[in-house]
Amino acid sequence: MKRVLLLLLVCLSTLLGAPRSSPGAELERRSLWVTSPWLALMCRFVGGVYVDVRSLVDWDEGGRYSVRGKALPEGATVIALDDRDILFYGLKVQETHLSMRTLYSRLSLSELDRERLFLDPAGLPFLGQRLLVVLADIDSDRYSYYQRRLAEFQSRLESTVDVGRQIIGDVSLLDLTGRSSLLIEGAVKAPIRPPDAVWNKWCQGEGLPSLRLSLQEARRREWLVVVDVWTPETVRLEAEGTGPIVVLPSPSLNQDLFLFLYDQYLAIWNARRQKESGKG
Repeated sequence: MKRVLLLLLVCLSTLLGAPRSSPGAELERRSLWVTSPWLALMCRFVGGVYVDVRSLVDWDEGGRYSVRGKALPEGATVIALDDRDILFYGLKVQETHLSMRTLYSRLSLSELDRERLFLDPAGLPFLGQRLLVVLADIDSDRYSYYQRRLAEFQSRLESTVDVGRQIIGDVSLLDLTGRSSLLIEGAVKAPIRPPDAVWNKWCQGEGLPSLRLSLQEARRREWLVVVDVWTPETVRLEAEGTGPIVVLPSPSLNQDLFLFLYDQYLAIWNARRQKESGKG
């Protein structure tokens, strides 16, 4: 029922955000290429009906990036997170045959923190603001439309996190996710997460006795154990060996960003509900 209501809200927001046009009129859609599938989801939402967004890479089933390998057409507009993003995907900052745009010049973040940006409820609005600036620079005539879409983006984000707090705010869980920790922190009051120094050792296959002790304690206290597709295999296998785990997937390129975020919260809620019903 909760998912049905959310789907109705998605449909309504899409209708409200759609521009009015005369019968038979065709919308002029700008073709945009982006260097990240996360950027594709964001750009597709904020750009709405006026953009045709294509990503240079996609996710595979394990959440790893898979280069799509299609040559960019002459004059293509490419949007990247920053200059480092451009170089990472084999492009040059000053491509003569492409129109390169970046949200930032250069972010001083680790690779992991760069990925976590797109699953951070506190950081997504700032990314949205930067994306608005880029879209308005590309297509200034539709600035007011993109601005409305950004407002809807921020409203949908707040609503999604609020729903998450309502359904899983009091859940006790051990967070062993690779990239979803900030999303979980946005909704769960007191998630248990190892310190970064300890986590980094576990990811490298070191200090595993302490991981096993943490998992034993989590099972004893009847906490949920949550991983995502980006959790290192070493950690995931240790978690699987102690009992049921909640696995948060990566989205697909065609998925609505906020339905994906909601589904992450819903997966945790369903696991909690099944655990509680099993006690009865």
